[in-house]
Amino acid sequence: MMHHGIHLFLIQLTTSRPVELVNIKRASNLIRNSILDPAWKSIERSVRLIAGSTIDSLIRTLGIGDIYRIYIGTKRDGLDFHMAYIPGDFDVESEEAFDKEYMNKLFELGYNKAKQGYPWKSVPPGINE
Repeated sequence: MMHHGIHLFLIQLTTSRPVELVNIKRASNLIRNSILDPAWKSIERSVRLIAGSTIDSLIRTLGIGDIYRIYIGTKRDGLDFHMAYIPGDFDVESEEAFDKEYMNKLFELGYNKAKQGYPWKSVPPGINE
């Protein structure tokens, strides 16, 4: 079981000129380097395995909480919200901290989605558009 840190990137275009003088649509582009769907699995009765699973769940839910907090901030500030994350049907498992095969498959998935016009989400999961 691999434990990964929180990977969340928020990209905002900024300008030194007052926003009302610049004719641009303001947006926040959020990239979550993780699958958001819960990963249900059985584990053996072992303090180490249970603790590891608990930490994985905590990290995942903290990241999801950050997404909702950022979404609320973008709505408050009048920004469009665009979000990308790894889809739940991506079933490749990372075997180590630096897994080149996993990274290549993840890149290929993102590249193919981008070629078709990336389907940015305008709201976090669980919120109706």
